[in-house]
Amino acid sequence: MEDNVTDWGAQLCLIATCPITYIACVPGVIGRKTIRFDKQGVTYTSKCLGLWDKEKHVPATDLASTERTQCLCCVGISSKLTNRMPLFIGNGMQSERVNALIRKIRDNYTQRGEIKMRELTMENNQLLKRLVQHLIAPRVHHMSR
Repeated sequence: MEDNVTDWGAQLCLIATCPITYIACVPGVIGRKTIRFDKQGVTYTSKCLGLWDKEKHVPATDLASTERTQCLCCVGISSKLTNRMPLFIGNGMQSERVNALIRKIRDNYTQRGEIKMRELTMENNQLLKRLVQHLIAPRVHHMSR
């Protein structure tokens, strides 16, 4: 499932100030932005009329530092997903949506961590069984003589 996280409010401000800052000319700043969750992490996509399309996949473990950020009256998300550049969804004043998205990112991180812990536990159990078999087998063989 894709979430539309286009920051059209910020984009309008950047276009309006473009003659001064030229930030709107930086690839990936202007255009439609989405994020998609999967078992491994989150994929961030930015599309600008087919000219400056980019896609970035960030593993769930790298999203632990996702946090809410604020600039004047605008609230957004800051994480490795957007290279720490805040993403102010919609008009920048959608506080509940930002909070819900942060929860979703953190839940994805937590679930991935739990899965990884289960995988490590299973690997450790198999290693321990092999170790025990290796230690016990010579004794059993020695005792049977």
